[in-house]
Amino acid sequence: MFATVLHGPGDVRFEDVAEPKILKPTDAIIKLAATCICGSDLWPYRDLQRQEGPQPRQSVRPGAAPCRCGGGL
Repeated sequence: MFATVLHGPGDVRFEDVAEPKILKPTDAIIKLAATCICGSDLWPYRDLQRQEGPQPRQSVRPGAAPCRCGGGL
């Protein structure tokens, strides 16, 4: 699957990443029908918030629907 990955200030890449997995009973995997950029997504992009290494942007946005859920959900 593909994801946007923030490697550092001003360095955003579209990369192939591993498929998500259910690891805990409270985990869920969702399918996005639509997504957007939140203002807080721009803080690390503008170097206003430090991060350690590359970070895939993983936020729940409007338009999400559950695909698979752990047994605890």
